Amino acid sequence: MDDPFLAVMEFVYTAVPWLATAALAASTGRLADGLLGDESVRSALLNLPFGVVAVGLVVRGFAGYFLERGDVLGPASVPALSAGPISVTAFQLATLERLALFVAASLAVSVCGIAFVSYMNDRETLGELSSP
Repeated sequence: MDDPFLAVMEFVYTAVPWLATAALAASTGRLADGLLGDESVRSALLNLPFGVVAVGLVVRGFAGYFLERGDVLGPASVPALSAGPISVTAFQLATLERLALFVAASLAVSVCGIAFVSYMNDRETLGELSSP
């Protein structure tokens, strides 16, 4: 590989799952410390694991996009699946479809995080109102 940009993108593409897993473990540990220490847990701390996963998905998606454009990474392919009456034939994703899938997954994780934090804040508020 002669292009240093593609070498960096390959490193990023390979390292992102490891870095995201480490950040997810650290943020989950911080959240557990807050919950076990009888401290009030801020919304940002509750949303941190979701943000880590979302950012990891976007970074990996863009790194994969550049690698596929540079012919370092092949197209993403989905094997044929069959579960009872439902079956899906094998297909390949185009370069932009792969990127769009990663970005959409990142947005879905972010929205799930927002919904989770909103639900937890509502529960906490209701619990405070109902306690004597």
